[in-house]
Amino acid sequence: MSCGCPRPLLLDVDLPFLIETVLPHVLAEVARVSDMRDREGGMFVLMRAVTGEIIVGPKQVGQINNGKEDKYAEFAQEKPVRLLEHPDHCLSWESRDPDNNKWGGAVNDGLFVWSFSGLSEEQDEALVLMASHLCGRIRNGDPKAMAEISNNRIIIDNPYLFWCPRES
Repeated sequence: MSCGCPRPLLLDVDLPFLIETVLPHVLAEVARVSDMRDREGGMFVLMRAVTGEIIVGPKQVGQINNGKEDKYAEFAQEKPVRLLEHPDHCLSWESRDPDNNKWGGAVNDGLFVWSFSGLSEEQDEALVLMASHLCGRIRNGDPKAMAEISNNRIIIDNPYLFWCPRES
């Protein structure tokens, strides 16, 4: 049985699959295995790693019921920009600075930077690790290895999160 993840590593992202299937699926999976603390969604950004061009977003995923859409959009755009300023980092968690509202929640796969804001820092990171893997940009085993950098228990403790039904 396959996890439904495209192999070999893809050089592009199927944007309709990402937006219509993957993002809602990973949001539901994060909600299933962690305490969402009355949060139901956030803002997603996908950026080209080489140029810094935003190709998706800020795009709302799920419901934002606290009026913080603009704040989440700002954070979702800040994380990948900061991550690109640190080419030796794969996670924005590595340059986090809570005193200055700089948080984890973005991953650089080498071609794209995936970013989410609106949940907890750990949940934001889990969501982008799962999404990038399910879209064929991060290989099996890499999400767990990356999660070990930040000690992201959502990913480390739930390896089965990386199964997503793929339409035929």
